Amino acid sequence: MVFRNINRVRFFLMIALVVGLAGYGNHVFAQTGDDLTVHYIEGTPQDGQFAYDVSVYFSMVDGSGNPIRNLTLGDITVTEDGKQMDLTTLESTADEPIHIVIVMDTSGSMSGMKMQAARQAASRFISSLGANDQVALVSFNHEVKVETDFTDDLTAAKEKAEIIDAAPNAGTCFYDALYEAAQLSAFIPSGRRAIVILTDGVDEYNGTRCSTFTDADIISLASQGSSRVPIYTIGLGSGVDGQGLERIAALTGGRYQYGSDERKLEELFLQIGDQLRSQYKVVYVSKTVPGPHTAVLKVRLGNNQYQDSRNFVLPVFPYVVEFLSPLEGSQVGGPITLEVQVSGQGSPISQVEFLANGKSIGTVENPPYQLAWEPTSDLTSVDLDAVLLDADGSELTRSTLSVSVSVEEAENQKPNNLPSTIADDGASRLAIWQWVLIGVVVVVMLAVITWVLISAKRKKGKSKGDKEREREWKEKVQGMGKSDLIGEMDDFTFDGFTPSDAAIGVLVVLQSDDSAMQGRRIEITKTVTKLGRKADNDVMFPKDSPISRYHAVIEERDNILYLSEVMSTDDSGRVKRPTYGTFVNNQPVDDMVPLKDGDEIRLAKRVRLRFESVLSDQSSGDETLDQFSDDAETIDYS
Repeated sequence: MVFRNINRVRFFLMIALVVGLAGYGNHVFAQTGDDLTVHYIEGTPQDGQFAYDVSVYFSMVDGSGNPIRNLTLGDITVTEDGKQMDLTTLESTADEPIHIVIVMDTSGSMSGMKMQAARQAASRFISSLGANDQVALVSFNHEVKVETDFTDDLTAAKEKAEIIDAAPNAGTCFYDALYEAAQLSAFIPSGRRAIVILTDGVDEYNGTRCSTFTDADIISLASQGSSRVPIYTIGLGSGVDGQGLERIAALTGGRYQYGSDERKLEELFLQIGDQLRSQYKVVYVSKTVPGPHTAVLKVRLGNNQYQDSRNFVLPVFPYVVEFLSPLEGSQVGGPITLEVQVSGQGSPISQVEFLANGKSIGTVENPPYQLAWEPTSDLTSVDLDAVLLDADGSELTRSTLSVSVSVEEAENQKPNNLPSTIADDGASRLAIWQWVLIGVVVVVMLAVITWVLISAKRKKGKSKGDKEREREWKEKVQGMGKSDLIGEMDDFTFDGFTPSDAAIGVLVVLQSDDSAMQGRRIEITKTVTKLGRKADNDVMFPKDSPISRYHAVIEERDNILYLSEVMSTDDSGRVKRPTYGTFVNNQPVDDMVPLKDGDEIRLAKRVRLRFESVLSDQSSGDETLDQFSDDAETIDYS
């Protein structure tokens, strides 16, 4: 009886162990020791279609870490948000360029043989890259240093890696180094990328935590749609946090490698390089909506099945312009109405310009985008264009179609009910003038009646609706703080927006990687206003990674606001500007630039701001309240 109970306990323990292993992470492993990893997923909108080409990058290795290279399309299934997708292609990514950031631990514990082995392993790894690949090099101890930005000069990068050395008694700011590497990768707009980091310790300096950032910050940044990058972690020796390194790798789409001593480093680096060159890309077409999604990839080999999943974000569709009237190839004559429909998202639309055979025939600023047009008699065929323009007059997109002009159709549309002998028939001429006079009288009477009705309606609306809204708004303002007031603004409709008395200028966010920032109105209330990515700036753009930590400053001098870049110095004392520059109306900012009402400011690559002045000396003309958006949000950073 005792033996029977012991066997029963062993049986349930084995079941629990199997279930626990099967539920680890996102992976489902077979008993062969093979491993499937989805590294990242990239969705690209199809031209002129509301559909995406979705590429799933993944790899498989056997129990020894060697790549499995013989997969076929029939071995694979992909589900997107639970729906199985029709796969179009499966191909190797060996020939696709890759951007790799190598991150080297130079803390005090890496001195001696460890550092020598690390330099040699990194050098061999760089030598194994392809001619179209690019590499960046970051070193870290209790300070983080970008040794080399992305470059295709692999020889120079290799030479740089061979002179990196450990600093005696230095700490290990591991997470700050990874965050810097992830930000470097975010500058690459698309394509393959990866981070390879080596460390022999944990994040600490003199017995306390070293980094400002955390592992959660790293995983969040490396998993975002705009900055997604798999992180391959290498732990050296018994002093590392193996579980933490494995977690970062698994949740970002990378892999964790462990070396018991420095003699393993070269093998581990080269194994990662082999895995990167043996990645697959499976492609399918998705007709879902923009935003976050989840894909699950399954691979069946023989009787074994493997799966991994990854969250991803599909970008918004770009603008698409479609003619509603006329239709492609149709025949037109006489006055017609041109009409287009605009869909998608992007920079604010200023107007739609219509062209006939390349010549402008008119513009429309607001939807519905309709334009009355009458072809001239010298036209027989016309290419019509509808061009979407932004505030700078730059083309966002266009649509083109061809129509034919029928002279006969045009003649048929002209009025032909007047007597042809009217000049010789006095009675007919008199009758026509009588009807014309009657028509004029009717039109005048209708106009008077319409004016009276509209005036009465406006007066009534003002006396009841508008006054009631004004009363409610005043009651709310008296009982609310500033933060509550901002949250309530969407409940009211205004004809305009008035800056506060403290404002000396306004910045309107036209474009930002952070969708929550787009459209916001930020009041400038200080004589010195700092702009940048760090939290201690007056105007912060934390999710716009190309912006420098301290990027630009707006200063008020003699009732005029000036914009200039923030200068810093590196370890050698050399003055540094923001990496990706600052521009006003597409002109680089080299010195202090006076801002004028309506100027467009661009910080780094993608953040676009419109400056609106409330100072009399700086305004370019009379301001009207109607230029401000009803639902804009004002933020005061004073």
